[in-house]
Amino acid sequence: MTPRQRILAALDHRESDRIPIDLGSSIVTSITRAAYAPLRQHLGLPEEEIVIHDEVQQLPYVGEDVLTRFGVDTRMVQLPPAHVAGVEIVDDGDYWAMWDRWGSKMRMPKVNGLEAIAYFRRQYPSVPVIVLTGYPDIQLATDLLKQGVVDYLVKPVERDQLVVCVERAMERRTALVQHH
Repeated sequence: MTPRQRILAALDHRESDRIPIDLGSSIVTSITRAAYAPLRQHLGLPEEEIVIHDEVQQLPYVGEDVLTRFGVDTRMVQLPPAHVAGVEIVDDGDYWAMWDRWGSKMRMPKVNGLEAIAYFRRQYPSVPVIVLTGYPDIQLATDLLKQGVVDYLVKPVERDQLVVCVERAMERRTALVQHH
């Protein structure tokens, strides 16, 4: 059976030649960066740049060589992040647009993070805002803190650091709510 036939049979509750295998087609079935690099090395596969599609969970795009090696039946169908080589972002009026390798189009409003935070702070003034970024910028951090952002964290963030930050944000919210 082909992977497509195998998956369709499984979805139809029909018997197939084997259970379909899924690795990395979604954030639920993926592998972390910390496990992926040693796996490639253990399999004797060449080193390659690991491109992350989920920064928070540190989930990489799984290479075709790994998928083939394990006989994986699925492939990720997801729009790539803007930092992946070959992704063209085009002006689409009030939006930015990009396409994936299958031709799926994604549009994002032309609102930057600062505008989104300012809007959020106006709409929900008692809710603390924590900025988590992969791009450190001292001036931006200073401006955001002046605007009332509770903290500005640069990834990767240690669990203990995040816990302290969230506790501080909750203390600030409690004090603000009790004050009003």
